[in-house]
Amino acid sequence: MTPSGGPGRILVVEDDPGLGSLLSEELDERGFHVRTATSAEQAWETLEHADVDLIVSDLRLPGVGGDVLLAKVRQRPAAPAFIVITAFATVSRAVECLKAGADDFLTKPLDLEHLAVSVERALETRRLRELVARYEQESEGAGFHGLLGRSRPMRRVFDQVRALARSVDWAATPLGPVRSWSGTLRAIVRACLDSPFPISLWCGPELILIYNDGYRDVLGAKHPAALGRPGAEVWSEIWAQTGPTFEQLRRGGPPVYAEDEPFFVQRAGEGGAGAAGEPNAWFTFSLSAVRGEEGEIEGFLNIVSESTGRLLAERRGEIARARAERAEAQLLDVFAQAPAFMAVLRGPEHVFEYANNAYRQLVGDRDLLGRPVLEALPELRDQGFRELLDSVLEGGEPFVGREMPVTLARSPEGEAEQRFVDFVYYPISDAHGTRTGVVAHGSDVTEHVRARRDAQAARAEAEEANQAKSRFLTSMSHELRTPINAIIGYAELLELGITGPVSEAQRTQLERIRASSGHLLTLIDDILDLSRVEAGQMELTYERLPAADTVASAIALVAPQAEQRRIHLEDRCGDAREVCYVGDEDRVRQILANLLSNAVKFTPPGGRIRVECGASEPPEEADASTEDSLTYIGVTDTGIGIAAEEMENIFRPFTQADRSDDGIQGGTGLGLSISRHLAKLMGGGLSARSTPGEGSTFTLWLPSEGALEAPMEEATGEQTWDMRPARLSAVGQVVQERIPSLLSAFVDRMRGDADLPMAAGADEVDLVDHTSTFLADLSHSLITLENGTGPERRLRDGSEIQRLVAELHGRQRARLGWSPQAVAREWEILREVTEDVVLEALPGEPDLDGALGLLARLMERADEISRSSLRHATAAAGR
Repeated sequence: MTPSGGPGRILVVEDDPGLGSLLSEELDERGFHVRTATSAEQAWETLEHADVDLIVSDLRLPGVGGDVLLAKVRQRPAAPAFIVITAFATVSRAVECLKAGADDFLTKPLDLEHLAVSVERALETRRLRELVARYEQESEGAGFHGLLGRSRPMRRVFDQVRALARSVDWAATPLGPVRSWSGTLRAIVRACLDSPFPISLWCGPELILIYNDGYRDVLGAKHPAALGRPGAEVWSEIWAQTGPTFEQLRRGGPPVYAEDEPFFVQRAGEGGAGAAGEPNAWFTFSLSAVRGEEGEIEGFLNIVSESTGRLLAERRGEIARARAERAEAQLLDVFAQAPAFMAVLRGPEHVFEYANNAYRQLVGDRDLLGRPVLEALPELRDQGFRELLDSVLEGGEPFVGREMPVTLARSPEGEAEQRFVDFVYYPISDAHGTRTGVVAHGSDVTEHVRARRDAQAARAEAEEANQAKSRFLTSMSHELRTPINAIIGYAELLELGITGPVSEAQRTQLERIRASSGHLLTLIDDILDLSRVEAGQMELTYERLPAADTVASAIALVAPQAEQRRIHLEDRCGDAREVCYVGDEDRVRQILANLLSNAVKFTPPGGRIRVECGASEPPEEADASTEDSLTYIGVTDTGIGIAAEEMENIFRPFTQADRSDDGIQGGTGLGLSISRHLAKLMGGGLSARSTPGEGSTFTLWLPSEGALEAPMEEATGEQTWDMRPARLSAVGQVVQERIPSLLSAFVDRMRGDADLPMAAGADEVDLVDHTSTFLADLSHSLITLENGTGPERRLRDGSEIQRLVAELHGRQRARLGWSPQAVAREWEILREVTEDVVLEALPGEPDLDGALGLLARLMERADEISRSSLRHATAAAGR
């Protein structure tokens, strides 16, 4: 504060623009009026035109130094206070500046809190100086009152210790009354009391302690009782360490100077700081003898600067750096072992700074680090990759490549070969936002591309073979049907007696001819149906129909056979008119007729067959196209049953359960296979349960709701149902290309969120720590999952990198003091922002729900890992 009580007016003189700006901003935020200068000449010019209460000046300035500026300022009337700062500090230098009139002497790097305290003290000192300047006078031999009175108008005044000294009965101490002290001792005491720098005097043979206000912090709770007492009593806990030094000086030894000397001291709140002998305070100090006019030692001068705070801060910084280095090493180790390749290239020449094992495997084990990309990989010249790197570094926009061909010589003597890579180039920036390099991240998809091309060629070949088979079967069916129909026709004519009377034996033989011919036609029809289904050429018509009607028509087809074998058919679907299915009525009837015909065939005379309808979720053995609730039509018989070991085979083409022991023959072994194919083609399935000797239940499952159109899947002999959502690659590409803008929006949302008040003042680097790496790997995973190179376990738990990054993220948030609830909200915001970015980039795109759902699931998994890591880290830290 100024003498008038207003804000202090401070002039900062510093030739380092960065430090000058930092000091100016710090003091300005604390309410001071701040001006700046970069030289002593500029500072002097400012003093000529503006009022200044305090100068904070570097000691080393271009041209005229800070010490010269100090001397010149002290010649001015009502001179401002003066604080010296320097990186080249010694005690002798500090004493010189203090003697020249400096109010304080601070060393770089500066502790800003210490600076603020020093500024307040210097301004207060200046105010007191001006107040006492009006009445201070010289007064010899008047005790401590006289010592006060002899302070010159420009000296600093500290009231507490000086006032305390007045109350001490010095005559009762070994030093005797003040008026009996030598002129040298009185002068040294006066200088000590006037200095703001921590100074103590150890006077007389008993080393009676006299000190100033600056020394109070060194004493702690020992003040004020320490004033006028023997130093060995005041500092008894360290006397074994310091006592020999005084003895050495008494014997004529040189002055002592020590930097960052460790001590175990007992001050306010520190009595239990550590076991005896374990340092809890560090000091830089000088100790020299004070000699009288005849050279005798009258005491010792101790100038002290406590360095405990600085050393502890440095140690905390070293620990933090060591932790950061360990975390970085751990992350680099993960990157080194990651299956995806990664490289970091710096500068306009794209010099390799880092390359993981996968990258070295891609390009061959070459000497990469420290070399420009075209020097390390000369075969990349004229392939366009250098130009892409230039564009990303200069423009700041990531580049995403899909199955990009690259020609590489993967060994020194090897021939160049073509590889295919999925990759992203994205820029990296320093703390000031300047782009400094490019990260290359991706996967070698050569085998996938080759496998897909081989599969495409094989598929084309298979399709051609399938079409050839279909053409053959169609032709053969025509060629076979013609003579078979002729055989049936002639058999019927013979049976009608056109060539004469037919005996009973002949009639029996003609019936056998007709039955065998009919069986052969059925076999041809079944083979043609199976061929159409496997080729995806089966045409279906979809309607929503009552199950009861179709069941009734199917039962009507087999009723004569059942009646002939005296088997009771029970239709329980007639009363369930509300049960409907979506499908092709003719094909559903065909399936049911096959199931009912088999039941009649394998049920002994007098048995029962029951048909039931309803809605339920299909069992796994139904091999249905969906897990949603479906309409079912069940056919249960009291037949001979099927052995458990035969159940796996009954749906295979040309395969039947072995029932030769039961005397039941016939059938092609195609009916159940075709039935299951047709059911799956309509979006359903077919299941079977059986107990040998008791009977079997075959259940047809069909969709009950949905669009009345054919499912998109092709009906193939070995259908598989891919659980990977559509549009994963498109969503992953959007995330990769927009990581910088996504992170910016993420930070803005967090800082404005009422549930995350700690984010408002947090550094942006801390807020996005690990997030960019997580998003880069997440986007890569989405892309590789769609193209088939990503393992399916990523659909549930994410990649190894994602899990590790989430764990490191939780630890970092624990160090920042975040709660599990805050981390959960952070991941929720990241998911919301990512979804917004994707929907904005892909407006109106169909089928995004599955991909966005997977993205949300992977982020939820990362959230769980982060919060678990945070809890463990918090517990380990004892918070």
